[in-house]
Amino acid sequence: MVFYIREIKKEIMEKVNILGIDIDKVNMSEAVGKCVEKIENKEKFFVVTPNAEIIVKASKNEGLFKIINSADLAIPDGIGLVIASKILNNPLMERVTGIDLMTNLLDYADKKKKKIFLLGGAKNVANQAAKKIKENYPSLIISGTMHGYYNRCDQGQEESEVIKLINETKPDMLFVGLGCPLQEEFIAKYQGQINSYLFMVVGGSLDVISGNIKRAPKFYQENGLEWLYRIIKEPTRLKRSLTLPIFVFKVLLKKINNIISK
Repeated sequence: MVFYIREIKKEIMEKVNILGIDIDKVNMSEAVGKCVEKIENKEKFFVVTPNAEIIVKASKNEGLFKIINSADLAIPDGIGLVIASKILNNPLMERVTGIDLMTNLLDYADKKKKKIFLLGGAKNVANQAAKKIKENYPSLIISGTMHGYYNRCDQGQEESEVIKLINETKPDMLFVGLGCPLQEEFIAKYQGQINSYLFMVVGGSLDVISGNIKRAPKFYQENGLEWLYRIIKEPTRLKRSLTLPIFVFKVLLKKINNIISK
């Protein structure tokens, strides 16, 4: 599958390279400000939300690796990235979660009466999320929703209809929650064809916003322990959580290699 990866020179922002992936050194305020600036200037802007699991996945998926590094903004979504940056002696400013960035952008959309489109989740999840969003942000405009279980065959008719639907509604922001790497691949492939400004991957955020999945309490969020809360609530996630120690080991190995090579 061939993806649309922009060759336009990216703006220079301070970054931390973690296992080959460039993570932007931004706090929440700066991340929101950059997104808002691009929307107001009517410029296309691609936001990705890498965490330890996604970086490990990207190390085995060249296409995903290239897509993440071609994005305009890569926020440090997971606590694992903050730990890794400290190990590499180039600390990130803070953890910037995708769902919190999305929430801040919804607040901006509400104040400025911007249009958003929600794509992803199981059938009816995007609609449920849209209803909750409208209750909390009554002045923004839900231009459309679409579940993530459409036909994804290359240039399939149903996928073409999804693109057509988005373009007809002309949202200012498109939030894509298809899971990694499908969401990254979707934006990389169709960004140039879609009439929107902000393109952001949001993973399972639609499930949380819709109320189908409960987010970790504040204590877990503030201490970087959301992964632990998810394991407690969903023990079947234990296997996925093993990615974090693998990730940290890879970072430590990278640091040792850097020291040896000096």
